[in-house]
Amino acid sequence: MRDAPSPLRAAMRRKYETLLSAIGGIVLLIGAFHLLPLLLLPFHPHPWQDVLAFVAPALLGIALGAWPYLRWRPRGTPYPLSVQDGAILVVVVWGVAIVLGALPFWIGGQLGPLNALFESVSGWTTTGLSVMNPSAIPDMFLLWRSLTQFLGALGVVLIALIAIIGTSAQSLYLAEGRSSLLLPNVRHTVKLIVAIYVGMGVASVALYWVGGMSFLDAVNHAMATISTGGFGTYLENFAIWDSWVLELIAFLLMFLAATNYTTHFLLLRGNWRDGLRNREWRVAGGLLLVAIPALFLSLAALPEYGWSFKSLRTAGFEAMSALSSTGFSSTSYGRWPDLAVFVLTLLMFIGGGAGSTAGGLKLYRVYLLLSSIRWKLRRRMLPRRALVENRVWTGDQWEKVTSDELINVSSFFLLYLLVYVAGVIVFLAYGYPMRDSLFEMASSIGTAGLSVGITSATAPALIRITEIVAMVLGRLEFFVVIYGVWQFAGDVRRARQAGEPAPS
Repeated sequence: MRDAPSPLRAAMRRKYETLLSAIGGIVLLIGAFHLLPLLLLPFHPHPWQDVLAFVAPALLGIALGAWPYLRWRPRGTPYPLSVQDGAILVVVVWGVAIVLGALPFWIGGQLGPLNALFESVSGWTTTGLSVMNPSAIPDMFLLWRSLTQFLGALGVVLIALIAIIGTSAQSLYLAEGRSSLLLPNVRHTVKLIVAIYVGMGVASVALYWVGGMSFLDAVNHAMATISTGGFGTYLENFAIWDSWVLELIAFLLMFLAATNYTTHFLLLRGNWRDGLRNREWRVAGGLLLVAIPALFLSLAALPEYGWSFKSLRTAGFEAMSALSSTGFSSTSYGRWPDLAVFVLTLLMFIGGGAGSTAGGLKLYRVYLLLSSIRWKLRRRMLPRRALVENRVWTGDQWEKVTSDELINVSSFFLLYLLVYVAGVIVFLAYGYPMRDSLFEMASSIGTAGLSVGITSATAPALIRITEIVAMVLGRLEFFVVIYGVWQFAGDVRRARQAGEPAPS
């Protein structure tokens, strides 16, 4: 007669069955997403090799996902996952999405293995750095690049939460790096975010199309804008159109895409008073008020720009592209003065709003760090009996900032800075100039996608690997990866100490 499983074994088994089922369901969806580029076939015929490049990964993803999803799908109440457990799921799902996303480029003969992986990472993390010439690749591959950004920005986990996860939805929602809930219920919050996101995407397609893009270009650029991804359909990016109208449309859309969803929610409800009090907007406005004149003055000194509307237009467009971490470009940075390059580097390092699709350090963290300095100074300068509250406006109310939250923000900033410096050192070791190394690494870790020319298919392998690591850590915000690895290692250790088989 078999012994009954110990409580540890039973709990571990339930947890990993829930995780495997959830992972399987999301991988199944990722596989199905590979079929979306085939919708172009009636309008843009492609050779069978291109079709196979998407059908094969689709079948692989569906097969890999369907088995664990059906095999371990909870029949009753699913195991309640913690945020750390959710981090395991997030790390695994992102890893699978990146590998599957690289297969079309490799199977289709567009890129070698490392470059295909780079392009996939850049897409799913919404970075936009590219080792391809978009002007020379088939439309299906252009659409797939845009889709990886569109899906990656929203979070493949976030999309799947509606249908796959039950009681553990909030843990995964938070583990994926999202901010607080907009509505009391996680499912309703997810549906609202998806509705806002898709709605902005549809509006973007219409605006770009009316602005002068072809319909397919409008679709690709809409997905790249709303995701703050920045993949373009031409090597020249926005310079191919040389249109101030399209650049103005993109400027406004990038600003909205880099705005947190709490603000979107308040504005849609008609609560303009609270929505417009967004502290992140104030930080962004202050940065742009300094950055745009600095860029304008730097460009005005160049003979090809001078004191012209073109200088002002370029300064505004590039500043917003960098701050929102979108990565669209209307020019080349080869001859730009050091000051202008430094300004863009700083904007990419900071990034957009927390709870938006933007990358970077995030405006909320910058606001919190600056506020902590102000609170410290006020405590030093005011009488001891004076009450100084650590509180910030979160969109619809004032919230007290705890010491733990300040420690978390400071820890994140330090970790972000350490990884950034380590990456810059790798670039410098290969002989790249300091300004270019600072720029390219800020673009990678901030998931911005602007480049001074270092990133290419022929760049040293270690440089591309460094950028891959930076893009993943920047998108998942470090602690998600740490939590996931730490939690799994802890489960293995606890299982071994209790004499149980390690989870697999």
